[in-house]
Amino acid sequence: MNHSVQDRERAVQAITRRNMLEQRIKRTQGRMATLHGEARQALEASLLADQAALSEAIQTMEQIKVDMRREEERRRWELQEKLRYYEDLKSRQSPFFSSGNVPSSPGQTLGFLVVLVVIVAIVGIVLLLNG
Repeated sequence: MNHSVQDRERAVQAITRRNMLEQRIKRTQGRMATLHGEARQALEASLLADQAALSEAIQTMEQIKVDMRREEERRRWELQEKLRYYEDLKSRQSPFFSSGNVPSSPGQTLGFLVVLVVIVAIVGIVLLLNG
């Protein structure tokens, strides 16, 4: 009979342990489900924020490209206008050009235009400061 009491005590302990472990497993699974949902929501929010930031960065990059192209076109147009003006001056045989100061190569022409632009810029600055 002694074995029977010991077996019952062991059975009660085993059942108690099993019940505690089942409850712990259920609580852990519930916490995992809650944490998984919260983690998923946090990751989704982070993903959406990153996607929005990426979209904004792409739009900014595209706008910068457009602005750079416009600036390049504006500068090209200004250079063409200056070349037309220079050709017009050259064709009129102004005293400056008739005295042998005509640039003979594209590099000299560009240098002349750079000097001309610098002079115009300086005059503009002086007028702004005195204005």
